[in-house]
Amino acid sequence: MLVVTNQGPRFSSKGKATCIASLRIVAQGQRQHYNVTLAILTVAGTAYALQQTMVIPALPTLQRELHTTTTWVTWVLTALLLVASVSTPILGKLGDQYGKELLLVISLALFFVGCVGAAAAWNIWTLIFFRAFQGLGAAVFPLSFGIIRDEFPREKVGVGIGLISAVFGVGGGLGIVLSGLIVDNLSWRWLFIFGAVPVGIAAVLVHRFVPESPIKTPSRVDFLGATLLSAGLVFLLLALTEGENWGWTSARHRAACRPPQLGSWTTASTPARRRRACTCCRALSRCSSPAPRRG
Repeated sequence: MLVVTNQGPRFSSKGKATCIASLRIVAQGQRQHYNVTLAILTVAGTAYALQQTMVIPALPTLQRELHTTTTWVTWVLTALLLVASVSTPILGKLGDQYGKELLLVISLALFFVGCVGAAAAWNIWTLIFFRAFQGLGAAVFPLSFGIIRDEFPREKVGVGIGLISAVFGVGGGLGIVLSGLIVDNLSWRWLFIFGAVPVGIAAVLVHRFVPESPIKTPSRVDFLGATLLSAGLVFLLLALTEGENWGWTSARHRAACRPPQLGSWTTASTPARRRRACTCCRALSRCSSPAPRRG
């Protein structure tokens, strides 16, 4: 119980309002210090960056032990990047709408499931599937940038974003080095086991300590466009991958090339999308046109 007496120094009305606001913040205790948030986001970013590059030195080992070809073993890396390119803007948009901390936990949880599934993969197809599932966690970095922008003091935003961006490069390089040590001394499955541990820890820490962003903006996610984009990219990469084996002029290759064309035509065929495209083109033309000279 807080007892206020009339003794002691007197404050102005503005000073009293400031003291009351400060007492409310201390009493609530809902917001962590931004350094704690930055440390946890750094752990999450490092966990993702490590897992993204750890499979690159292990590709020859995966090809040999899973009895596959060079073409299909590269899909272990391509599948993650492909799904990440589609899921990142969707999860980022959902983060703006429902909360960045919530979507960051979901992204890390999906990435954790993908790591566990990849560690237990029994052939190249299941490994490619779970690597694609890991791509759903690629929104770690944009969601972290959004949390930093919402939670940090204005003068600390640039430092926080720069540190998380550096983690992406440093973690990726470290993952390549650790991958060689793990594959030479253990098994390729330990790449995903060691990757799942920091991802799980990061998910628990984010849920426990990172505050939910108070800034939420209603928005609309274009699921149709995302579906068509992902399908078109899959068929395009499949046609490029198997073009030499199928024949570049074969009926199978032409059939694989048609879905990307159909998807791009369907995506641009609705009036709303045409209006947005025309608006963007006009804006770009204004930006690229030279400014009039003053005379």
